[in-house]
Amino acid sequence: FRVQKRSSLGIPPGTMVLLFVGNNYRLKGLESLMGALVLLRRQFPGQPIRLLVAGRGQITRYRRKAMRLGAGG
Repeated sequence: FRVQKRSSLGIPPGTMVLLFVGNNYRLKGLESLMGALVLLRRQFPGQPIRLLVAGRGQITRYRRKAMRLGAGG
């Protein structure tokens, strides 16, 4: 199941995946997690890392924030 799900989401094998689930992204700390993602990428250069976000929140705001942090895409 894991291989199939990763494939359906376009996540190659060997990619570290972080999953955030929750509504009200601000209250649940999505911005802090995005900052931690940037630090992880610096700590493990060359290691592909993907953050998946599920729930309801201000999507546009957090996409812009991710792009500013260099964590978008």
